[in-house]
Amino acid sequence: DSECGYTESTPGTPCTYVCEICNPQDSGETDKEPETGIIKQEHCSCLTLCTEGQINPDCPICGAEDSGLSDCKGKAEKEDTKQPEDTSICKHHQEHDDACGYQPESEDSEGSPCTYECRICPIKDLIAALPDKVTEDNAEDVRGQLDQILALYRELTEDEQEQIDLSRCYELQGALDGANDPAPITESVEYQEASWDGSQVTYESKTETCTLVENSAEAVTWTAGWYAVSGTVTIDQPITVTGAVNLILTDGCDLTAAKGIVVTDGNSLTIYAQSENGGTLNATGMTDDSGNASAGIGGSTSSVDSGSITIHGGIINATGGGQSGRYGGAGIGGGTSSSGNGGSSRGIVTIYGGTITANSGAGNVAGAGIGGGGGGNGRNGGDGGGITIYGGNVTAASHGTQSGGAGIGGGAGNNGNGGAGNNIQINGGMVHATGGNLGAGIGGGGGSESGDGTVTISGGTVTAVGGNYAAGIGGGGGYQNTYGGCTGGTGSVTITGGIVDASSPTNVYWEGYEGAPIGNGGNASGTATVNKTTGIIFENGVGTVCGDVTLAGSYTVPAGYSLHIPAGASLSGSGTLSGGETFTTDLSEDMISVPEDLYYDGTDRTAELQNDLSAELNKGIEICGQTFTVSGWTLAVAKAADSDLTYTATYTNNNDNTNTFTKTITLQKSGTDLTSEGKVQTYKGDTLTKDFTASDTITVKATPTATGEAPANSAMFAASFTGPGAGQMAVFVGDTQVSAP
Repeated sequence: DSECGYTESTPGTPCTYVCEICNPQDSGETDKEPETGIIKQEHCSCLTLCTEGQINPDCPICGAEDSGLSDCKGKAEKEDTKQPEDTSICKHHQEHDDACGYQPESEDSEGSPCTYECRICPIKDLIAALPDKVTEDNAEDVRGQLDQILALYRELTEDEQEQIDLSRCYELQGALDGANDPAPITESVEYQEASWDGSQVTYESKTETCTLVENSAEAVTWTAGWYAVSGTVTIDQPITVTGAVNLILTDGCDLTAAKGIVVTDGNSLTIYAQSENGGTLNATGMTDDSGNASAGIGGSTSSVDSGSITIHGGIINATGGGQSGRYGGAGIGGGTSSSGNGGSSRGIVTIYGGTITANSGAGNVAGAGIGGGGGGNGRNGGDGGGITIYGGNVTAASHGTQSGGAGIGGGAGNNGNGGAGNNIQINGGMVHATGGNLGAGIGGGGGSESGDGTVTISGGTVTAVGGNYAAGIGGGGGYQNTYGGCTGGTGSVTITGGIVDASSPTNVYWEGYEGAPIGNGGNASGTATVNKTTGIIFENGVGTVCGDVTLAGSYTVPAGYSLHIPAGASLSGSGTLSGGETFTTDLSEDMISVPEDLYYDGTDRTAELQNDLSAELNKGIEICGQTFTVSGWTLAVAKAADSDLTYTATYTNNNDNTNTFTKTITLQKSGTDLTSEGKVQTYKGDTLTKDFTASDTITVKATPTATGEAPANSAMFAASFTGPGAGQMAVFVGDTQVSAP
């Protein structure tokens, strides 16, 4: 160019440009090319970097006298990769095979290096480098990172793709898409808001402007606000809740969250319906390649603690992510970590109504149906506290086969402690909870030291089934054996109302460590606290009426069960009992009715009353449509010494002769009280009286006032009558009998 001064004419001027890159150093000696006249600049010709004692003598630079090693431009020799110790095998290629070509060095061979190039690790490194959130400043950079990750991901095989967790990518992509989305479609939607008035759930109709939820094959983020589902909607990737999100299920709708709804700590999801069982939500958690499992609704695979979840109505089917033989997340609540502690239901789980089915994911270690998630190896299960049920039909179960969570309560620990099921309150509704292995039905999760359970039940119909060695309601399970075993959890249970059916397996391998139906798990070190003041309570099929219970609805007692009303308790109301096998009751004075329409007939009625009252006792007592039999009592009837009309029936408990009560039977007077006007008078013998009883002779005397003249020799007065006998009556005029008896 013009700067170097070169021209093509024969006499021309030679090019004087010296490249500083190719010829960084001037040796001080120049040669001219004979044909072009261009000055030849000498430079280092080394291919391999010269070292002390290893200098290239043919190099015009390095071979010159007084040259320094820093002048050499050769490259350093590559490290020896022949030895297997230096091949840096990654976890995705843990053993050499024929495909990688690796051969170790031997006496007969120099060997060959491993040629495996991992395609998974680079993608994971790129994902790990992603920022926590999208901002205005980094949005374009994040988009470029995601495009690079996606391009590499598409080159993987299906098996390789399964080892990559793209959940963070989906979350960030959702945030990017949300920033560029057009204004959402909104609609005014009516819904039912529930509340608790202290005794029952009440509903109020309200209306809100909502964003309509649409189908999506990508991850979706719901920011704070109101959303509504109409018709059938499917979202293939995780739905992430940020802030306070409200969701309305319209009547007949069906929303499928194929990879769950993520509600992490600090966020909340409130679900409404237009009627109690109007719309349907199906939410199923996911697992990543490390075995972490998210909840159906709640904690994610990477952020396992759950936020607040409130359900006012609808049909909700929530299943945690899981993998057989590995880990399962809670149905509603915490996620399960394969390497850390299980997620806790840090927010509040509140259910007012609807039909809710919550199952943990499958796995050796699992979270609760509703509550905490499971813990990784050597880690603890998540706590499942702050769970309140006011109404609805709730079914919850944990499916951990090695260490399971509670049906409702704590998650399972994996060689770590089980999660506690604290502050669980059931005020109404129909509740059925089943624990996994070592997990309580309602209460603590299983673990090497199973979780405690603190539960209060004041109403509703509750069925709780514990896992092996665990309580139906209370602490998680424990046992002792020659290898050590595990410690059971402590139960603190208060029941002040409702119908409760609690059970724990009695046929366990390590006998003697069965969990209590209500109270502690097996091999517990603490003392259970159980208060049963009011309610119908079954423990392993044996039922007891506690306190004064009023049954308002119908209840079918399970087949083979018994129900007993002890002394001091009572059962009444308009409800009916059916099913069951045996219904028995202790006696109290108010259970016995004595006859009130018996009349004195002049005889001793002791034997008659003894027979009649005994027959009534043997027939049993009908209560709420069910006959309760009575046994273990003796009846004795005696006539009062000072009255032929009074008898006393004394009932005595055969097992405790100090436990007695009496009923008094008073006979009605069998005579007639006569009243009269004028000169009509009644006599008992010669005594003027109007009070008569059985066997008395009643004499009636009248003193008529005659008018006119009395007939002479009247046949009526001349007649002769036999006087009245016992039970007969005759009419007299003065002292003259004028009628036959």
